[in-house]
Amino acid sequence: MTSERYFSELAAQLGRLPAQEREEALRFHREYAQEAGFTTYQELEECFGPPKALASRLYAESAVKASEEKGTGKPGKALIIGLAALFSLPVTFPLVLVILIVLFVVLVLILAVGFSIGVTVFALGGAFLSLAAESWGYLLSFAPGLWLKFLGGAMIVLAVIIIIISLILFAARHILRWIGAGIARIAERRTKDE
Repeated sequence: MTSERYFSELAAQLGRLPAQEREEALRFHREYAQEAGFTTYQELEECFGPPKALASRLYAESAVKASEEKGTGKPGKALIIGLAALFSLPVTFPLVLVILIVLFVVLVLILAVGFSIGVTVFALGGAFLSLAAESWGYLLSFAPGLWLKFLGGAMIVLAVIIIIISLILFAARHILRWIGAGIARIAERRTKDE
């Protein structure tokens, strides 16, 4: 019977699961397959998925069950079983690793750009204060031409600061809307799938 090949592969994949849980899982899936009339490897794979994927789900369920039962007890075993489930799928770990690296790079990029913009605005603020103070010195010394020149320079720097801050707020608002719409689409897809 080809269903035995499926269950022997599943048993091999469940080697890191405690013996009692492994036997219960195998018994449950065998009984389910028998009641449903699944006798071929292909029928079992269509119902449960490949043995490796089913083993991954069973490891994850075991980790959740262990963490719920023990509460704040030993999280090490649940972590090990969860990691075993993660590593049992050949595509999952590299994909998660790539996503985490990309997110880290994006975060560093955002922080670097934010820092450089902050330094620029701070420097422009210093230039504005310096020009404004210098212009008042020329006003007090009765040099109206120099006073207007420095006051104009101070106003130009202030205008540049206002434009930069406005652009930052505009971009942040649109980026947050884009992120919110993406999260809403993901949540909508998940509710449709369930």
